[in-house]
Amino acid sequence: EVMAILVATSLLAAAYSPQLHAGPRAASRAAVSMFDQEAFIAESKEMRLKHLEEQAMFALKTSCEGFDNAVFPNAMIAGDCVITHLLGKAGYLSGENAKCKIMVVDTFHLFPETMPFLADIEKEYGFKAEIFGPEGVPAADKPAFDKKYGANLWREDIEQYDRICKVEPFQRG
Repeated sequence: EVMAILVATSLLAAAYSPQLHAGPRAASRAAVSMFDQEAFIAESKEMRLKHLEEQAMFALKTSCEGFDNAVFPNAMIAGDCVITHLLGKAGYLSGENAKCKIMVVDTFHLFPETMPFLADIEKEYGFKAEIFGPEGVPAADKPAFDKKYGANLWREDIEQYDRICKVEPFQRG
C-alpha cells in the first residue's frame, strides 16, 4: 500500500513536470540527478555544528554571567579544549570581560605534552590557568612528590592517589 502511494505520487509529479514529453522515467531521473547528496550532507553537518555551538555558547554565557567566580576545570581532553576555545571566543578568559578562570589539576602523571600544550592554549586565548597539585608539593616538582608519597603511589594505593592527586586539588580549585 505504501509502495502504491509512492508510485502514484511519483507518477503524478511526473505528469505535471516540465519534462512531460520525455515520460515519467525521465522526469524521475531528472529529479534524482538534481539532488546533490554530498552538498546536502555537508549543509546538514554545518547546520548541526552551528546549532551545537549556539547551545554551548548559551550555556557558557549563562554560567559566566549568572555566577560569580566561574571556574572551568580543564583536564586537557578534547571536549575540555573545545569548551576553552568557546570561552575564549566569547571573551570570557581575558580582557575586561574575563569572567571565567581555567583550573588544571597536575597529578604528576600527565603525558609529557600536556603542560606545553596548556602553555600554547594560554598564549592563544590570553589567560593564565591556575594549576593545582597535591597539597604541600611545589608545582611541577615530581621529585618532591615522589619523596613525600613514593613514585608508585598510583600502583600501590589508587584510592589514596586519587584523593591526594585529584580530589583534594580539585576541591581547592
